[in-house]
Amino acid sequence: MPGMRIVIPTTFTDTSLPVLRDDPILTAGSLMLLEPSHPVGGLGAGVPTDSSSFYNIGWKEAAAVIGSGTSSSLSATVRVGGGINNGTKGKVERTALGALHGIVSQSTALASGDGMWITLPTAIRDYIAANPSHRYYYSQWDRITRANTGMTGAAAVSGGVIGSDTSSYLVGIRQDIPMAPSGGADSSINPSLNAVGERFASIGNTANSSLGTSQTYSSGGVWGAPTGTYNAAVLSTRNNNWPSFVFRRSYLEDLTVSGRSIATVRAIDQALWNAVVNTTGGRQYGDTVPTSPSSIP
Repeated sequence: MPGMRIVIPTTFTDTSLPVLRDDPILTAGSLMLLEPSHPVGGLGAGVPTDSSSFYNIGWKEAAAVIGSGTSSSLSATVRVGGGINNGTKGKVERTALGALHGIVSQSTALASGDGMWITLPTAIRDYIAANPSHRYYYSQWDRITRANTGMTGAAAVSGGVIGSDTSSYLVGIRQDIPMAPSGGADSSINPSLNAVGERFASIGNTANSSLGTSQTYSSGGVWGAPTGTYNAAVLSTRNNNWPSFVFRRSYLEDLTVSGRSIATVRAIDQALWNAVVNTTGGRQYGDTVPTSPSSIP
């Protein structure tokens, strides 16, 4: 009896078929999804060193939006500078479940460059700058482990898609309130105050941005004083007040391309946060930090 062979096609032309993506939030228009311990990929094992690559889970979607790119060229970069990991000015570590914890001293002064931050790849940075009329959504999942001690404004920045020119923010997230892009923003932070505990923060711009291609962008946690961010006068108001926190995840989407609203993406995002972070069985549920921030006063 002749045998039977089943051939599975590798090319599909039916556009009604669902597109399989690496995370439920990803869609046409996604630019960046960073999660240190995501099952598809994130940070490598151990504590990241300066210029470590941070895998962008949404790189395929980003390449489709931009028109080119690879997993390497569209990945983010972790920058670790100065004495942020010397045990006196601060400490960088991974949590029990693989998230990224940054402790910053509130008694030892930092100099400019004593910081850790996550930078956007050049292609995504330039894409945003070339499309200032587009609407963007950004979110960050984190856990505040030591609150800032009374600062407001730029001093309390913990992450976001931000430019180095403080007059030209596209999108940013503060510990206490969101930074609006020039013109306006739709923002939500839960909990709303800078207090110890898990936090979901999101923002979408409702007006044109004014960022230029020469500016430095970050997308994810910002601990301490990254190079070029603070001068001596500004540092004098920030030192002794720095927050410490666990970075769990950040997401960036071009809403103009995706066709989704801020409210739609936020609802999907917050449901995922609840499932992953706040629900028994979630991959970040019950996470613990190896070091208490109080050990680095």
